[in-house]
Amino acid sequence: MKKMNLRFCCSSHMKYVILLLAIILSSDLYSQITPSIELDSINSNSSREEIQRYFGFENVLFKYTTQPYDLTMNVNESANFLDIGPLYLMILPLLLVFVAIKRRKFQMIASLGLVLYMISCLFFSKIVTSENQFIASDQLESEIQNQENFSTTGKILIPIYKEMANIFRPVYNFLDGHIQLDQLTYPLVFIGFFISLFLSVRIAKLSFKKLVIIYLSFGLLFFLLSAGILWYGFLLIPLSLLIINRTYQKFQTPLLNNVFYKSTLFLFALCILGFFILRLSNIQPNDSVQSKGKLLFYSNIFAYSVGHKSESESLDLVFPGISSTLDQINSDQDLIYKIGTSLTIHIDKNNERIFTDNQLSMFYSLFQTYGSAQEVFKALKAYGFTYFIVDLHTSSIDRTPDKSLTKKFVLLLESLYNNPNLTLLSTDRRVQVTTNQGTKSINAVFGEIESYGNYAVYRLD
Repeated sequence: MKKMNLRFCCSSHMKYVILLLAIILSSDLYSQITPSIELDSINSNSSREEIQRYFGFENVLFKYTTQPYDLTMNVNESANFLDIGPLYLMILPLLLVFVAIKRRKFQMIASLGLVLYMISCLFFSKIVTSENQFIASDQLESEIQNQENFSTTGKILIPIYKEMANIFRPVYNFLDGHIQLDQLTYPLVFIGFFISLFLSVRIAKLSFKKLVIIYLSFGLLFFLLSAGILWYGFLLIPLSLLIINRTYQKFQTPLLNNVFYKSTLFLFALCILGFFILRLSNIQPNDSVQSKGKLLFYSNIFAYSVGHKSESESLDLVFPGISSTLDQINSDQDLIYKIGTSLTIHIDKNNERIFTDNQLSMFYSLFQTYGSAQEVFKALKAYGFTYFIVDLHTSSIDRTPDKSLTKKFVLLLESLYNNPNLTLLSTDRRVQVTTNQGTKSINAVFGEIESYGNYAVYRLD
């Protein structure tokens, strides 16, 4: 599981942040108490929590209609490895409009339609604050008073986003409340596909007609089956470039040659240069000012690759304190219950020994069955599990409106705290604790956090 920065999208979810901090900082919480969250209030669904975060949680019709925009602008899930740049959505539709439609009047109408589509998608978009948080446009009413927290770009876009929300929210609510849009979605998708296919066949003189048909067919499969997960559609990227290039070669007009073609080459060159610099510098969206650019070179990985450091020393630099724990895990060959982390590759016979529960669905089911944290871990011990590995950033991927994964993570933290059936073997989280000798910094999961850390490994006693 890739490490992701802990981030909650809007103030409506702050109660879960407060609850999470209360669990971490509390000194009076015991594993046998009644869970602070009603179990029946958790809508536990692993597929929904993992896959749908790429697709969005709005009505299914709007998921499909805004998917090109969402993938381009990273609306639902933001990360460098999901960024394809804006040029495909900017150039390809406009180019096809000008080559597929001959009359200037209809070209202008189609171009206006594309602009209106982009504007309508702003209703489902986000604004970036100066704290690198994302505020959804339909929640601006509650956030508009805190404009000092927004970036310069965000302040410029606030009135635009607000007006878009005012225009499209009543339309969205009406359609969502009066029409069974789910029943219309797939017919409309197939109608759009066959219209596009008809237009491509109609322009039969195009030498790349087969290429366009392949592009549309694969695009339909991606559209219907990918759930907005970008890497399932990587084939569309080179196909898009081929179509753009072949279109320019086939339609030798002054407008296409002198304006579109040269502008496209310049924009793609600029985009490629920007992506190269971004990947090389390894600057992440939520990096602090002090750390920006410092991940350009991983000295510990380089030291291992040239033989200056051993594997265990290098592991401890990445995950402090993990090497001795992994030695113990690999020496006894017992079963492991794992929630997230990238430690799988360092565990012997991981395909036989590890049970993965990244979305905590099994843990939630066990808690429902056994009713208390102690009984859950007793049951896991009886099933043959000896080790329990936790990714401390598990809740950071939660994009569900009801924060179901965050609730389950809170339930997990409650279960781990002061549980007599567990012994903490190692963690890279640093906390401050107060003892009779004063305040000191230690490696632990619960306490006043100094460094959030990435993992915790427990032994079931």
